[in-house]
Amino acid sequence: MKTIYCAGPLFNAQERDNMTCISSVLEEAGYKTFLPHRDGIELAALSKELAKKAEAIDDIDSLLAQIIFYVDSYQVANCDGLALNLNGRVPDEGAMVEAGLAWSFGKPVVIYKDDSRSLLKGKDNPLVTGLANFEILDRLELIPMEFQKHFANGYHSIKLDWDRLAVHQSRVLKKGEELYDFLRDNRGHTLDCQILRAKLEF
Repeated sequence: MKTIYCAGPLFNAQERDNMTCISSVLEEAGYKTFLPHRDGIELAALSKELAKKAEAIDDIDSLLAQIIFYVDSYQVANCDGLALNLNGRVPDEGAMVEAGLAWSFGKPVVIYKDDSRSLLKGKDNPLVTGLANFEILDRLELIPMEFQKHFANGYHSIKLDWDRLAVHQSRVLKKGEELYDFLRDNRGHTLDCQILRAKLEF
């Protein structure tokens, strides 16, 4: 079963509902999805656990920022494709980075947008739309069909080969995998900031 990473804005209930709809239509079509606010590390819970042993709030924020970067980079690299929700007054910055990563790893990117707002006189930034061959879908049900086209046209899942990736990519993704596994295995337990800091070191 192929896994699709769902990237987009998650800053309010409506945005999260929109992302859940994208995930649902893909799952109904037989795909597995990675939906960050559902499947990622629960940052609010992690923040509370870290606060029990943190020396300062700034320390917690620094650790969380590093964890988000490494874990999300790993999850994007580990998926088979990425669905990018381009809705919003401006594209979500984090989703743009995730889409760029997916494209650089040779994974198909499918863009969904039913929002009329845009950057350039009714057009979206070509550096974004180019990631999906300048195609933007405006109906949810078209998303799984577009991925099916990509996979039917010879795209095969690329198993991560750490030795073939650039050195900095390899280091980041390995760190993301280690952190994700550690945090998943210790969910619900009090975490020590010093242990996390040590795990973040290369």
